[in-house]
Amino acid sequence: DRHKARSMAAEQKKMLLVDFYTDWCGWCKEMDKTTFRDSAVVAFINEHFVPLSIDAEKGLGITVAMKYRVNAFPSYGYFTHDGRLVTKSIGYQSAGDYLKTLRNAVAQEEAGTYFEGVTADINLNYPEFYLLASGAKGERKKPEPGVVDAYLDTQTDFFCEVNFSVICRFKTSDKVTEFFLANRDKYVKLYGSDDVDMKISSITYDRLRAAIGAKDKALLEKALELSDRYGTGDKEETRARLTMNYYSGVKDWPAYSGMVDDAIKAGKMNDAAVNAAAWTLYEQCDDRTIITMAVGWMSKTVATSPTYAYLDTYAALLYKDGQHKLAEEYALKAIEKGKSDNEEVKSTEELLKKIRAQIQ
Repeated sequence: DRHKARSMAAEQKKMLLVDFYTDWCGWCKEMDKTTFRDSAVVAFINEHFVPLSIDAEKGLGITVAMKYRVNAFPSYGYFTHDGRLVTKSIGYQSAGDYLKTLRNAVAQEEAGTYFEGVTADINLNYPEFYLLASGAKGERKKPEPGVVDAYLDTQTDFFCEVNFSVICRFKTSDKVTEFFLANRDKYVKLYGSDDVDMKISSITYDRLRAAIGAKDKALLEKALELSDRYGTGDKEETRARLTMNYYSGVKDWPAYSGMVDDAIKAGKMNDAAVNAAAWTLYEQCDDRTIITMAVGWMSKTVATSPTYAYLDTYAALLYKDGQHKLAEEYALKAIEKGKSDNEEVKSTEELLKKIRAQIQ
């Protein structure tokens, strides 16, 4: 119960830890099964927090999720004992990583920092289109074109809580976007860096999509410049990822595969990223030389991480590369691994039929 948890936090002078989840969120369930059963995590939470779980897609949970701009799951909110939002975190974390997140939240609370723009009022005066898009009135419905811009054109305060939520959730006009970027630091002070960084990422990818649509490298460079100026994290890595996405979008497979190959050799791509790049080439590229290169990437990946997904990708690439006997071998391995892990293997079984048709 939300009110009981708030009362307990106030009485015990502990922080409030809110777990925003949904019934369909697999990583929420994984956190529950692993991280939240770790003895060190349990002990730290019991010492410093009163925990509360809220289904973000039911009843009051929808209102609370709107209030704190929760759109991805799992998400966690860390509050002072009197209800001020200190920080948020998004996504699955191992026990070790989550302990760092918890300690950071406690350190911020002890330093007296919180999101200054987040009020104590749960029921805010959102525009109708925002309520519809958030599912507050039943089935989610996107706003019609022009509705968001028309609303923001009537507003004089782009720093208030409601308008910040609108700006974060929807694509905005150039005027509003430029205002947001020019006032990035103030927005971070008011609402924290996570939501601000996600908006900047959204702006960057909007500009990247425009570059792809026009097949214009000058527009790509503008997107990269924006990311360099306002983005956080490893700028070189972000620049490389955006550029790869551009080459993939315009189907410049020699340039795309070359960047991927360089990143793999430099140790800058994990197995999941390698698999994603290889699958993109399997689905979209017909250049035999490039497919052979991707086969080489996945050969090394499955040797160290023989998961169902990676084995399936490797088998598919071998098939496209004309190595049908080896493709059959790895398709069978993928099916066996998938079944043992309770994965759906129908697509690999279909692939196996195609492979065997070529062998016969």
